[in-house]
Amino acid sequence: MYALGDLGPLWISLLAVLVMLGVFGDFRAVQKLKNLPPLLFLTGVMSALMVPGTILLLPKLGAGKSFLLQIVGQIIMAMIVSHFGLLESPQDPITLQKIIGAAFLVVGALSP
Repeated sequence: MYALGDLGPLWISLLAVLVMLGVFGDFRAVQKLKNLPPLLFLTGVMSALMVPGTILLLPKLGAGKSFLLQIVGQIIMAMIVSHFGLLESPQDPITLQKIIGAAFLVVGALSP
């Protein structure tokens, strides 16, 4: 079983990024991060949560079901984002056909 407290690789990665930034980076570029919309930083948070989530759920669900559920979640989220036009995406309303398609995906992902 994997422990969430085993953060050694995270610290090594953080140190490597800081060294590369110090050697090759332009610290003025870091200042530009202040101008980004805060919503864009959620992608990093979601990705950081996906990795341990996948590691913990893969042995329980199996590879196929685990990855299929991730794709289903991305498709449903994409439907919501485009329905409301979030992140400056063009609006594309959710239709009955899309709901039925998403329902088939969910049922297919959860079936034994």
